[in-house]
Amino acid sequence: MRNHDISAEYDAEMKRHYPTMRAAMKRNPTGGTRPVSTRPFYSLPPSQRRDVMEHAWLDGGHTFLACFSDLLINEDANDEVAEFVREKIDQVVRDPVTAEALKPRGYPIFARRVCLDSSYYETYNRENVHLVDLLKDPIVEITENGIRTESGETELDILIFATGYDALTGALLAFDVRGEDGRTLKDKWQAGPVSYLGIMVEGFPNMFATSGPNGPAALANLITIAENDVDWIADVITHMKDGGLERVSVTKAAEERWMDHVRALAAPR
Repeated sequence: MRNHDISAEYDAEMKRHYPTMRAAMKRNPTGGTRPVSTRPFYSLPPSQRRDVMEHAWLDGGHTFLACFSDLLINEDANDEVAEFVREKIDQVVRDPVTAEALKPRGYPIFARRVCLDSSYYETYNRENVHLVDLLKDPIVEITENGIRTESGETELDILIFATGYDALTGALLAFDVRGEDGRTLKDKWQAGPVSYLGIMVEGFPNMFATSGPNGPAALANLITIAENDVDWIADVITHMKDGGLERVSVTKAAEERWMDHVRALAAPR
């Protein structure tokens, strides 16, 4: 993340240019102000590629994805970026065993969320921080005093469960919403979530969701997408109110056309 304090001058400059930036966000595929590159990784000579990666590392976050256009479709390019990140971890983390355990391996880099916290890797150099590689030493059980792995027990004062979360579908399946004929969303989505625009679901009239499944929410700036969804929903409700309408629903054909579009976008090119 490379978090740092900002000056009052920079804060004022950003706010002064909000209208221009907001307009750009709506035209950007990411929904944000981060640039989207059309430059393939191997279109630059090695020294320039290295310079770009060094700058991306200093900038942090997903800057790598903005530097090159093909990191998620060119395996060789992805491998080179992953190796660059592994080198950086070696430079930061002093213990080589710990550094190796922290390196992204076995999957394309950026296919999983990257560690974005400021000074994350530096934390492992502290004397009171220890890493247990659960791929090599799996958890056997949680005990009264801590965690027991195959190699033995580690006593703990506090155990924080980082179990992940169910984005997009979790909130909608957490309550018993029923549509036509008493059908639940869980029944509807038994084979996987489907929707129209990620906002409406066939068989559930007058139900709207912001940033729902099969919309662009997971792949773009969530605030921009949510605002777009809210504007769309407000327009529909206003249209219904002005026309004296009480019900809006999505046809099965419309939902299927949208899902076909989503699958086409996700297909390898």
